[in-house]
Amino acid sequence: MDIRKYLGSKKKVSGVSKEVDTVKQEELSPVKCSEVCKAPAAKKLKISKDETDYSKNDDDDWTPDEVDNKNILTKVKEKYEAEPIVNGVLSDYELMVQKNIEDRMKFLESLDIFTAKEAINELAPKPKPKPVKPAKKFLSPKKPKETAPRRQSLRLQGKALEPDVKPVLQEEEEEDKYTRPPPGPADLITYYNLKDKENCEKFVEGLHTKTSSAVWGHSLWNDSKEKIKKILCGMSINENQVAKVVPQRTFSVEVHPTTDTTLVLTGGKWGELGIWDIEAQDEDNGIFYFNVHSRPINCLTIDKQNVQQVYTTSYDGSCRRTDLEKGIVQEVWSLEDTGYNDYISWHSHRDNNSILIASSSGTVYHVDLREDGSSAQKLKAHKQSVKVVTSHPRQPEYYATSSRNGEVCLWDIRKKGTSVDSVIHKKNVSGLHFSQDTGKYLVSTCSDDRLRVLEWNQTSLQVKRSIHHNNCTGRWLTTFKARWLPGSDDLFVVGSMLHPRRIEIWTSEGTLLHSFLGEWLGSVCSVNAMHPTRPILAGANSSGRLHVFR
Repeated sequence: MDIRKYLGSKKKVSGVSKEVDTVKQEELSPVKCSEVCKAPAAKKLKISKDETDYSKNDDDDWTPDEVDNKNILTKVKEKYEAEPIVNGVLSDYELMVQKNIEDRMKFLESLDIFTAKEAINELAPKPKPKPVKPAKKFLSPKKPKETAPRRQSLRLQGKALEPDVKPVLQEEEEEDKYTRPPPGPADLITYYNLKDKENCEKFVEGLHTKTSSAVWGHSLWNDSKEKIKKILCGMSINENQVAKVVPQRTFSVEVHPTTDTTLVLTGGKWGELGIWDIEAQDEDNGIFYFNVHSRPINCLTIDKQNVQQVYTTSYDGSCRRTDLEKGIVQEVWSLEDTGYNDYISWHSHRDNNSILIASSSGTVYHVDLREDGSSAQKLKAHKQSVKVVTSHPRQPEYYATSSRNGEVCLWDIRKKGTSVDSVIHKKNVSGLHFSQDTGKYLVSTCSDDRLRVLEWNQTSLQVKRSIHHNNCTGRWLTTFKARWLPGSDDLFVVGSMLHPRRIEIWTSEGTLLHSFLGEWLGSVCSVNAMHPTRPILAGANSSGRLHVFR
């Protein structure tokens, strides 16, 4: 290293064999001094002891020349203070540095610095040892899969089929638990599969007297909104008004118009027709169900002209009538051949003698009840499955249908194959119902989270109100189906996904009139029904449970 770059003007120092420069004060920065201290020991300057007397500690005793020499020698010594001992002899400056170090160490020991350092090190968290990875296991070589020989028919095997041998599939060997029951007519008690048949027989015999006083009559719900709201606010639910009527999910519900008792009917997942007499005090709590179908009863109605007769439509491809007075079940109409995608989905009473039945093929069947289902008129409706069919309450020539592809069409039975008008929804329309007084409105339930009130003015079908409503019930809940209150053109009832669970009453103007809530309503009631002449509401959830407000 060239020391000249740290030196200023040239000046002779006595006893020094080379020229050194006076170090300027502004050039003696800490960085430069540290660089000077890193110089190798081989370039150490030779300065005599006589001319470097460090016994003078006061700068006032030094002459001007000596002061300059002192500054130069101080910086040079700082440059070489880290150098090793040469020939085993320490210079005066090195002895002084060593003494200063010893003094500082004694001072630090007096302050107990080292003891505090050790205590801090003990409190510091110790690094966790790295987990030892387990040794790799040597996997045994995979065995090749054994493939079964390919099945071949007797014809490919070159064997002849013996006349007494019939090929039987494995599925046919197992008894089908859910085959369609016999068409009847048969006694209702024969469709009861539980043990306590004696109690069930008494219950069926008593249905005649319980339902004989039933009259459809004037509707309670065709009144002013103020009076109706007061009635709705007075309805409540308690522990005795909740019961499990069918084993699994419910798809339909209806309140019988009888006035002597509270009789609720519901359709189950595996064809169960459940009947619940709420006032019954027997050991069965007035609850019985009958397997009149083998698949879900998605539509259940009570004939307004004869309230003793209950009509049920099932995915098993049949529509049946249960006579509560006689205790007889009889098939009204059924599909000839039912495949996996061939089923009937809904029905609607057109008049006293005929009924409309919707099917998955996009066809509506007009069935004459007087012919015992021997024939049916086909009415083409949609390209895809017809979800719901509903008849006009006063003009039976008109009916409306909804489809899986979002179509809602109005039809005239006198004009085959051509719809009067239609409204397109965005998604599947799972519910559709004519208002029950004049038939002026339709309410539709769509999977796009909308309830729509459609107005029929005898010339066109238009959307009057579109109401945002969460209709995403999912796979495990029965779809919502809004329906008008009996005899009303203004109020309809629908389930809700809101918390706490509730059943809602809406107006045709799109306003929420009332919500039924209670401690004993803790699940989603997808399908609901009202008593026509009494303040009674029945809601069915997807576990077979009925909730009754009254």
